Amino acid sequence: MWPQPCHVPEETDSNISLDYIDGFVFNSVEKSCGVVLYNSRRVLVLKHKSEDGKGHWDFPKGHIEGGESELQTALRELEEETGISEISVVDGFRSEINYKIYKSGKGITKEVVFFLGITKIVDVVLSDEHVDFAWLNYNEALSRLTYDNARAILVQAQKHIPSVEV
Repeated sequence: MWPQPCHVPEETDSNISLDYIDGFVFNSVEKSCGVVLYNSRRVLVLKHKSEDGKGHWDFPKGHIEGGESELQTALRELEEETGISEISVVDGFRSEINYKIYKSGKGITKEVVFFLGITKIVDVVLSDEHVDFAWLNYNEALSRLTYDNARAILVQAQKHIPSVEV
């Protein structure tokens, strides 16, 4: 259920950035980082749990914890969500997506930064946040990913793959 639109006073603190969509206020930002991970021309996608049981397919990613850099966060989340820690990060790839969510009755702007990685590891140990995983070729991954913004990240990542040894 969508939260009720918020009343926003005409005068607000000039240091607060407010974003309005359909009468809802988005005045909070959450930042996450993740990895688009390849192995032998196959990309890893994870199926996230959801309350409705349907889940969604996306890349490994998660929130920044105190003092971490974006890359440190992405690598930590990759290991926590998949058990994979042995990767080579591809230089020159950093892509960001932004989207809006409603959480605990509040509008939140999500910023997610993705890096590109290559691994020789194929065994995945899923975290309790996920119910499935797949190593897919590019076209299969494009079809499996749930959200358009994830597909856009994959399209960008794929352009960097031919120039590196996989």
